[in-house]
Amino acid sequence: MDLTIPSVQRVVAGRLRWGAVCWFFGIGCWLLGTFVQGAEPNVEAELGTSYQRDVRPLLKKYCHECHSGDRLEAELDLAAYGTMELIQKQPKVWQKISEMLTSEQMPPPE
Repeated sequence: MDLTIPSVQRVVAGRLRWGAVCWFFGIGCWLLGTFVQGAEPNVEAELGTSYQRDVRPLLKKYCHECHSGDRLEAELDLAAYGTMELIQKQPKVWQKISEMLTSEQMPPPE
C-alpha cells in the first residue's frame, strides 16, 4: 500500500470529488421525491435547469464511460436521461444510483 503524501492526497481528492457527486445525486433524488409531475411550471423549469447545469455534467464526466453508448454496465444508460421529465418517469433508478454512490459501491476503485 502506497502511503506517500501524493498518494494520500489523490485518495482524499477522489473521495471529496465523489462526495460532491453523491451530494448532487442525493439532492436530485430528494427533489424527485418532493416535486411530482404537474408541479408549478416555474418549479419544474428550475429543476430542469439545475439538472442540466449541475448534475448532467457530472454524469458525463464520471459515469458515461461505463454507463452510456455501447458500454452499458448494469444495463444502465445514463445518457438516455437528458431531461428531468425522463428522470421523473423512473425514480427507482435514481434512488438506486443514490444508494450505490452513498454506500461507495460506485464508482469502482480505480
